[in-house]
Amino acid sequence: MIGNEDRLRIQAWIDGELASQESSRIADLVDSDMQAKELAEELKTIQTILKTGEKELKIEDSEEFYWNQVQQKIEI
Repeated sequence: MIGNEDRLRIQAWIDGELASQESSRIADLVDSDMQAKELAEELKTIQTILKTGEKELKIEDSEEFYWNQVQQKIEI
């Protein structure tokens, strides 16, 4: 079982924030420990999702129409 300290170091490793010696130690940990490997893969997936971001949503109706709808709902 990996501890909180190693979890934080794995996150820093994924983000490229570790010195080369510490980075090598964490890379070895990720290679040899299944729980560390799963955490690293999950963090990489999250990192990719965050980089991709959400798709922009365009509203077909005018801004005025949208706010009129909101106002009508409030008045009900």
